[in-house]
Amino acid sequence: MNAFLWKLGRGNTIIIPMKRIVLISLLVMLLANLALAGDNVWTFCGPCNMSISSIAVDPNSPDTLYATGHKGDGDGAYRSFDGGKSWEPMGDLPVGVTISTVAVDPSTRGTLYVGVGLTTGPHIYKSTDCGESWSPADSGLGMSGVATLSIDPITSSIIYATGSSVFKSTNGAESWQFTGQGIENYWTLSLVLDPISPEILYVCSQALEPYYGEIYKSIDGAESWELAINGIQGDIAALSNLVLNPKHPNVLYINVLTDSTILYKTTDGAESWVETSYKQPIICLSIDPKHPDTLFGGGYYGIYRSTDGGQNWQDFSNGLPENIEIFTLTVAPTTPVKIYAGTAYRGVWCYTDTLSGVEDNPSPDHLPRQPSLAQNYPNPFNSNTAISYQLSGVRPHHTTLKVYNILGQEVKTLVDEKQKTGYYKVCWDGRDRSGNLVGSGIYFYRIKAGDYTKTRKMVLIR
Repeated sequence: MNAFLWKLGRGNTIIIPMKRIVLISLLVMLLANLALAGDNVWTFCGPCNMSISSIAVDPNSPDTLYATGHKGDGDGAYRSFDGGKSWEPMGDLPVGVTISTVAVDPSTRGTLYVGVGLTTGPHIYKSTDCGESWSPADSGLGMSGVATLSIDPITSSIIYATGSSVFKSTNGAESWQFTGQGIENYWTLSLVLDPISPEILYVCSQALEPYYGEIYKSIDGAESWELAINGIQGDIAALSNLVLNPKHPNVLYINVLTDSTILYKTTDGAESWVETSYKQPIICLSIDPKHPDTLFGGGYYGIYRSTDGGQNWQDFSNGLPENIEIFTLTVAPTTPVKIYAGTAYRGVWCYTDTLSGVEDNPSPDHLPRQPSLAQNYPNPFNSNTAISYQLSGVRPHHTTLKVYNILGQEVKTLVDEKQKTGYYKVCWDGRDRSGNLVGSGIYFYRIKAGDYTKTRKMVLIR
């Protein structure tokens, strides 16, 4: 076929040579790729001359960003409401303090917290108006400085602060309690929570004399900790931050400096760690929440990316200046994916990955091998609670999850659909099928998925 016939109607026909069609198609593809290439490069987005220690994205409004760090003329906290295109200083924070970290409440829009480094004044401040005004929020906090703040993804009034130890608040930072028994002699570098069962959490800590690092795990909301470094070879000289796969929370990564620099991975909730092939000096790690086999690593030599769970890495520094130091990386839950890099005195840089967008297929190591129904969290609860469960098998199962009162009467159906193997979480807001609030008391929730059936008890306190 050497030509294409295009019939216009009323008997009119245009004959277009096939070579011309091919040329036009190639031109269209070239123009499309050029348009995409403009996004697939790192671009500077400010604030100027600032060394960035922390970047947070509002999960309910991903174009809202907060950045903290140090400038040549003092420390600062900035915000952007347009995805980093423009920035403005946040409100009435004290002048001259080192603002080390920022965390955004995932449930209450406009609420955020900042942690302050070594200072004689308050170490945590809270804002309920997107950073316009602030109030001290460190009552009971017995630390000389705050390194990180982590908010429970289900119950956002639960917050963890790390620094010279670990402290916990259960009332939105109105008061804090010490929960770092056993790790109080370490500087805690990072803390991550299991998004499905947030009573499970992990920390990496650094001792200063002698200088070595450790990894700890808690399964009871930081009431107790266990050492979790099985499989890591040699004495740990330094650690990067921990990152956790949000879809498969038994999978975590950390970069470890022993005799060499090695990225370690666990697929069993830190019961054991194995080396990956990556051996570059990394200051910070981040994970793509939508495509969690995609990792980003930043350090003294730019940024690298892996799309296969840390096994293979490629340089990802296109557009970045030479000799740029990366202090922090944050991936926004947007489509297309946006990555923000905080640098040493070169502000925030942004990368829009328009060529990404296909969901990862989880490897067999990430899939549950048997079904289970977890205890709801929190329990007891007074407003919302989360119920997590996992399904296994080669075929999807029709799954139901229902809430019953103490008389065995059905209160509400939370799930009624076919579901395939994987991890799931559903929240119950304490309402019945008509949307009415139910009273305090004991309730039961029951799952049925194929041949699997399980019932658990929960307590609602109004």
